[in-house]
This record gives sequence, C-alpha cells and structure tokens, in this order.
Amino acid sequence: MGSAGGNRAVSETAGVAVLVLLTVSVTAAVGLSVIFAADSGPPEADFSFEQIGDRVLITHDGGDEFSASNLVISGPDGELTWAENAEVEPSTAVGPGDATQIGPPSPYGSRLRADDYIQIRYAPGEGNQTVLAERGQRDSPVDVNA
Repeated sequence: MGSAGGNRAVSETAGVAVLVLLTVSVTAAVGLSVIFAADSGPPEADFSFEQIGDRVLITHDGGDEFSASNLVISGPDGELTWAENAEVEPSTAVGPGDATQIGPPSPYGSRLRADDYIQIRYAPGEGNQTVLAERGQRDSPVDVNA
C-alpha cells in the first residue's frame, strides 16, 4: 500500500509540472509575438513637388509602397487618384522613384501656380485616410475623413 501512494504523488507532481510548463510556454509565445510583431501603424512616405511652368511633378521619394488607386492627389480644382492621373492600372504599385505630373496635359488638366495647395493622401477605400504630403497652404480646413 505504501508504494501505491508514492506513485500517485509522483504522477500528480509530474502532471502539475507539465501544466505549469505548458502555461509558461504559451505565455512566452504570446508575449514574444506581441513584442516582435510588425508595426501596423499608419502608412508613411515622402513625396516631393517640383513646379515646372504651369505643371507640378510629384515624385515618391521614399517610404511605403502603395496601390495607385489608393493615392489621391488633391489640388485647387479637384482631385483624382494617382492611377487616373498617371493613366495606369489601379493595382499598379507606386513606390520610391515613381512620379506623375499634374497640370496640362495630364488628366488633372488645370494649370497650377507655385503657391497652389496640393495634397497627397492614402485612401484605402472606406475608412480613415492618411495625409502623406502637402505643398503650400490650405485656404480652409478640410476633413479628409468626412
């Protein structure tokens, strides 16, 4: 009888040790995945604006890559997507080194002055939009998420 009770104690101790080890392992795995997870913050990119006569050359200088249909170019006479202005497929990737020109004869069409406000924003369909770059001063505040 004495030896059967001793085996039971060893089995219970081993079971508790396995459960503790399993709990620690799962907690460590979840903790590490949170610590080392990729940053899913807002997109970031640098754009430059170069005035060329009555047109503006917009260049993606660095940062995240975007679908051309998700980049919106706003100027004093309206807005359109990068895809519409550059006349490329909506799924075309826009990354560092890519450029488009707004003003005549592009689809944007309107002449642009050096002091005209231009905005580039990331607009992934429904939901929040992120302003990526601006040139000039806006005359009045505009809520891009309205």
